[in-house]
Amino acid sequence: MSDILKSVHRTAKGLKKSGVMDKTTMRKFDVLCLTNVHEFTPDQVRNLRLKNNLSQPVFTQYFNVSE
Repeated sequence: MSDILKSVHRTAKGLKKSGVMDKTTMRKFDVLCLTNVHEFTPDQVRNLRLKNNLSQPVFTQYFNVSE
């Protein structure tokens, strides 16, 4: 998250805490400030798993996904 987004989010949290901002608006700010998700290719996932010496079942449990 950029410094600007951190600052805006901190301000929004303060506004909500003081009752100036409602819960719905705060949720919108939360969504805007989420970390970007990096997409991996199947080969990158496999290489990461092998690099860490993990079996497929164990690797998938770390990320709560199916094999």
